[in-house]
Amino acid sequence: MPRTILLNALGLVLVAGCVAAVADEPSSGQCTRPVEPVSTSSVEIPNYRAGATGGEATEAESDPAMVAWQQYHLSVAEALAHGNDPRERALASLVKRVSTFSFSQGPASAAALARAAQDAPDDALVQWIALRSGDGTRTAAGQAAMQRLRHLEPDNASVWIEDLNDAAQSHDAQAVYQALYRLATSSRFDLHHGALIAALTQAYARHPSAEFAASMDAIANDVPREALPFAAAMSVVSMYNLPAFQHIVQECRAKPGESFARASDCGAIGHLMAAYSDTMLGARIGYAVLRASNTYSAQDAHAARVDDWVQHESMVALGGAGSGDNGEQFGPGILQFEKDWSASGDEGVAMRKALERAGLPLVPADDWTDDLAAPAMRNP
Repeated sequence: MPRTILLNALGLVLVAGCVAAVADEPSSGQCTRPVEPVSTSSVEIPNYRAGATGGEATEAESDPAMVAWQQYHLSVAEALAHGNDPRERALASLVKRVSTFSFSQGPASAAALARAAQDAPDDALVQWIALRSGDGTRTAAGQAAMQRLRHLEPDNASVWIEDLNDAAQSHDAQAVYQALYRLATSSRFDLHHGALIAALTQAYARHPSAEFAASMDAIANDVPREALPFAAAMSVVSMYNLPAFQHIVQECRAKPGESFARASDCGAIGHLMAAYSDTMLGARIGYAVLRASNTYSAQDAHAARVDDWVQHESMVALGGAGSGDNGEQFGPGILQFEKDWSASGDEGVAMRKALERAGLPLVPADDWTDDLAAPAMRNP
């Protein structure tokens, strides 16, 4: 189980699922979920064991490994929730999702997260967690976090994509133009996945469980115990809410035979996301924007192909299935990947380093068939 979680959560599932759907069905809202606002006037530490069974969790109780997995997350969520550090309390709200196999968040957990965000107004990661805690409809805490992030990270395009989504949903054409301009004049697209993974990995490392480790040894003896904190962290990140990307693709979609007034801004946004995203997800959304706005070049198409190759071959480099047999030993490879991602804050950098360690080329051969489902610019 930990090996599967690690390989599936390294940006691969998120890209192939959500991004492909955004490009093919730009009006789809499948990446959003509704949630009710919560009050922060009276905040109690939530009982993370409440509601831990039922639905999928009840079915999982028949599997001892899954029970150990769930109980470990529950214990870590409780330990983090009772700490004095606002960041740990914010992380607790995310850990709970894995422990209960649910994207939903109860009122007590949501209020505790809102209080953590209030207690750490200058911690960008805490503010991002608060912003992403809603499942579609932004909570009051999420709105407050949005205001803080505008102040903390005005150069981060992922901040302004929230304004674009709001404008698109309210059909405010002028606000859409303004949001596109802010996106186009940003200098990076940072979802803070690297920082989140590092924080979660450290949190799990501070709260080890011998019982959990022993249960994992029985079913995944090729995964060293040193990699379990990263495996646990990646399982949390795999359930972390993403921004709604469908609007940026839709608002940048050029209509055949018509002049496109947004071409300059959309071209700048696409190139920014393709070149300066901290995740492969962000880069591939950038390529989708370039394709939708018809502002790409042959150089962009080549870059998209190279990124597809890097993502595909990273499975080989990390010991998974791929086009070659020269992957590195799974455990050490994953541990080094985590270190590279944490140090650089960039998933693509970590993937390329993994390819280099495995002796794999960073650029595909001319006859390589790029069959990834995500929307790169292949023969548009």
